[in-house]
Amino acid sequence: MDSERMQRGKRRTRSDQTAPLEGAEMATIDTTLSSVGTAPVGIAPAGIASIKTASAEHADLLAKFADYLYTHCSVANGTVELQVGYIRRMLPVIGPTPGHTQMEHFIADMRRRDCSSAHVINAQRSLENYSEFISNPISFTRPKKSDKASVATLSEARIAVMISNAKNLREKTMLGIMATTGIRNSELVNLRVRDVNIGQQLLCVEVGKGAKGRLIFLTPPAMELLGQYLRDRDGAPDDWLFVTLRHGHQLQTQDIRKLVRVVAKRAGIPGRIWPHLLRHSLATAMLDRGANLYAIQALLGHAQLSTTLEYYLHPSRKSVQADCLKYAPSLL
Repeated sequence: MDSERMQRGKRRTRSDQTAPLEGAEMATIDTTLSSVGTAPVGIAPAGIASIKTASAEHADLLAKFADYLYTHCSVANGTVELQVGYIRRMLPVIGPTPGHTQMEHFIADMRRRDCSSAHVINAQRSLENYSEFISNPISFTRPKKSDKASVATLSEARIAVMISNAKNLREKTMLGIMATTGIRNSELVNLRVRDVNIGQQLLCVEVGKGAKGRLIFLTPPAMELLGQYLRDRDGAPDDWLFVTLRHGHQLQTQDIRKLVRVVAKRAGIPGRIWPHLLRHSLATAMLDRGANLYAIQALLGHAQLSTTLEYYLHPSRKSVQADCLKYAPSLL
């Protein structure tokens, strides 16, 4: 059976990687499932927050599932965290050894509730891997992905208002770096003090999406803000750059999502606001100002230019209006 699982893992293709969630979509499952209690877990792999917050009943099972993902499915740390989190939320509903009918009903219920395609796809992939883990494999037909021509963004004015509503230097620095560099949520929480190169105004991201290292350039205002934070932080080179206030532990991605949501509410910005929205907003603003697509690709850390094109090479309403006024023939 182990050799069969390894063959399935090897057959995974790039197109079957985890789809990006936008905003607090991950919390959608939590609104319909029972909440899971917390218990100290000694066997949880380091960094898998979903296992640490699982019930004692499910923690050992989730830890073994995480090991399976690492050893048989060749997926990145972020994907392991995401899929273990999905299964943790599903277990109170489908149980530890669900049959095909239970798994199909769960996905069908997500479709009936009109969950986004990315949300459904991630749930499907999590269940497919989990079903192989429990030796009861299942496969699902993927829903059509939503059109990326309508990538959500925030105006520069609203982002500035958000940053100004940070209650302390720590919050302002995190928001400022996200807004001016396009750094991913998962990259931000994994930064260490040594990753800041003050002389060259760079952030050295050792592990990004797909385990790709890259350099992130800082604007002078962002560097000044980060420098002030570092002077107050006074941490050792191996310390996490941003930590929890109470215990000084490494921040988790859900902490950043909560920070962005809370500060946006404090600033009076309506609608659902999430960290990746700042990344989209930066790329869109730079493109509207005439930035080179290759520069935007490098800034965002996209391995393929096609990814940058897919998300951002769409005319804005303002540019369409300007071109119409400039190039439309004089017929009237």
